[in-house]
Amino acid sequence: MNRIDEILRRRGHAPARSASETYQGFIDSGGHPQMGFTLTRANGAMDAFFYHNLDNLDLRVIKGTQYLNFTHRGKAVTLQGTHLDALLHAIMHHTVTGIFEYDGQGTELDEEGTIITRCAVTMVNLAGASATDVASDLADGMST
Repeated sequence: MNRIDEILRRRGHAPARSASETYQGFIDSGGHPQMGFTLTRANGAMDAFFYHNLDNLDLRVIKGTQYLNFTHRGKAVTLQGTHLDALLHAIMHHTVTGIFEYDGQGTELDEEGTIITRCAVTMVNLAGASATDVASDLADGMST
């Protein structure tokens, strides 16, 4: 990866990938606190999140599958995958710049690294239900 692509990835942008590149579920700034991060879905859709608006982070294991849930200003986000504890710790340190759902195309998988297999971003009415309950319901629905 050239220097420009490296800088773009640290800032949360997904540059064009070469066929031999290994998939990374998230990009860490290397210890430099950030204002926020992006979530890029497999279909290319992107959402942006500011750290100061994150709430209700939790990591759950349901039927052997990991789910990382959080809310952000009326959105409930559920990520399904493996090794999500590393992502949770990086979020807590404000060093994540980008999260990438695996699109299954042209990249190798590092079985020891974080892999985001599915994600859901849902607008919620926080007046009618707690955000934690909504994110938990999403996780339950994604596992079936």
